[in-house]
Amino acid sequence: MVLVGVCGKRLLYLDVKGLIAQQGLYTALVVCLNVIAGGGGSNLYLPEEFDTFSPLDIQERIKGSKIVIVSEQVHSSWNHPSCSC
Repeated sequence: MVLVGVCGKRLLYLDVKGLIAQQGLYTALVVCLNVIAGGGGSNLYLPEEFDTFSPLDIQERIKGSKIVIVSEQVHSSWNHPSCSC
């Protein structure tokens, strides 16, 4: 049996709050990926596909690329250090 002191309880409380924040960030990541998949995509395409893009497709891909950058930054910068124990 492990006894947790007052300081230990505070650290455990902060750890639980961190995990809740991490779950929120992961949910935001999944939402961003669904927006990318449901929209026009991102800047990844085959070179021969470029001629088939309409101006609307290009605008959707620009928007998708921006969402990709945000989701990658949130996932790598904020999410990974919190679970590196």
